[in-house]
Amino acid sequence: PPNAPPTRDAGSLEPRKRTRSIPSLATATALLPETFLYKNYFSDADITALCNYKRSGDDLSFCFRHFLTPIYNAALNVLPKSIAPNTITLFGFLLVLSSHLAILINAPLLDRPVHPALYIYAAVSLFLYMILDNLDGKQARRTGSSSPLGHLFDHGCDALNVTVTGLAMAATLQLGPSLRTLLFIFATGILPFYAATVEEFCTGSMILPIINGPNEGLLTVQLFYYLAAFGGPTFWTSPLSSHPALHGLTRADSVFFAAAASVGPTVLVNLHTAFSYLRTTRNLPPTTAAAAVFHLALPLVVAAGAAGVCAAAAG
Repeated sequence: PPNAPPTRDAGSLEPRKRTRSIPSLATATALLPETFLYKNYFSDADITALCNYKRSGDDLSFCFRHFLTPIYNAALNVLPKSIAPNTITLFGFLLVLSSHLAILINAPLLDRPVHPALYIYAAVSLFLYMILDNLDGKQARRTGSSSPLGHLFDHGCDALNVTVTGLAMAATLQLGPSLRTLLFIFATGILPFYAATVEEFCTGSMILPIINGPNEGLLTVQLFYYLAAFGGPTFWTSPLSSHPALHGLTRADSVFFAAAASVGPTVLVNLHTAFSYLRTTRNLPPTTAAAAVFHLALPLVVAAGAAGVCAAAAG
């Protein structure tokens, strides 16, 4: 019959060829967002919660209240209202990214000094990042364009900056491609940032203490850059003291141990605050509240545990 499927001889070993429809490039591109970005990612309840989100928090930092706020307010007065808040966020991140990448390109193994001008550029760009990171929220509230998406974008840029700055600091201290560098990046940025995000997720508010990373922490990083620029190429690799008890301990080592000692209490305070809020305000049983916090902090626990295992094995 005319419409009968093709046949092959009984003795033929050649398999029947099957035709397959290949989508065009335009069709594949159109299906990409639905397939990989949005499908089954947000539930209806998640989208509703995202749309109803209202930013809440406070910054109790001494430097923020008495030193940085006047600078932020003065900058806001000269900032045109026509500039979108997300543009401010993106420009600040690209600025600090360019300066820190310049350090990493010149010291790819994080084990040697770079030109002093690059340290100065990194310090200045990081301070400008602090200003722009504060101005984007002020600009959004001033122009009535605040949105959950803007808040998410701001947090995303902050998260990327944490890792980039940690790498640049490791290069500045000349820690080298070692496990110590990995632990340093975790201790100075990733772990406290993640724990603070868990606290904000549980409480709905981010309260920064009187001494915190986004203010005093970043100002300290800038100080380290200036010390590297004006103290000479061996400043951070020089001995901390000539005292026999501190023999072999460099200035970079002292920074590493200070960061390692401070991260534990910081993370525990964040997680305890989240637990207390769920226990008292949400009236959850202690076991339920603890399980909820542990579930959210599980990636943090796994990362810290893996780093600890690697440290033990290396030791």
